[in-house]
Amino acid sequence: MIRHGRYEHTTWYRYLDAGYRLPLAGGTDKMSADTPGGISRTYVRIPSDEPFDHDAWCRGLRLGRTFHSGGPLLRFSVDGHEIGDTVELPAGGGTVDVDASVESIFPVHTLQLVRNGEVIAAASGGPSGAPRLALRERVRIDGHAWLAVRAGGPGYWDSVPHHDSWQRPIFAHTSPVYVAVGGPWQPFDADVAQAMLQLIDGARGYVADLSPQAPAGRFTHHHGETDHAAFLARPYDEAREAVERRLADHEGRR
Repeated sequence: MIRHGRYEHTTWYRYLDAGYRLPLAGGTDKMSADTPGGISRTYVRIPSDEPFDHDAWCRGLRLGRTFHSGGPLLRFSVDGHEIGDTVELPAGGGTVDVDASVESIFPVHTLQLVRNGEVIAAASGGPSGAPRLALRERVRIDGHAWLAVRAGGPGYWDSVPHHDSWQRPIFAHTSPVYVAVGGPWQPFDADVAQAMLQLIDGARGYVADLSPQAPAGRFTHHHGETDHAAFLARPYDEAREAVERRLADHEGRR
């Protein structure tokens, strides 16, 4: 996400569309001395009745209560539910009320509401940007959906950069609020699943055939298994089986 590219955003959005709950988490990627630590951050909401410590931060991260930021601070709720929550609607759908805002010491030009990868509402800070923007919107939801908000430069994509050599963008993006309609949240996109299988096979092929590897028997690995190649391949095989199960379940429900 720190690259702030359409490809990177769209890739994440597609996984959400396929029913995977993937909260945003990341950091600075400090590659040189002119990049300040903390120029990109993951903020996690910790409830006031929990201790302010690492364990509570990790619990909030697992619950998806995050936003990723290169400076701006985001607030976002849907029908009073916070980031990471699931809002439940009856079969046939209904409407939800969105409340979002952004505050920043750097000018912010736009605050956008995203539904299933599509911008459906926005607030503008004008040509010069603004230190604060707010957005309130009533949104119709007819099927399983996810909602998120993002803030950045003009049109969002024309980001204003920091002054580090990598010119990391001044922007922020929340993890989703999920909206389930008529049952548990379980959207699915078969095309995304097929693309995931291609990625898995490509990565597995690289590990098996192209990656630099020491001759067998020359090293003792931390996992303690005799077949290191099989150890490396196992996560890819497990991932392929998991995606194939979801494909089969989807076909069975059709």
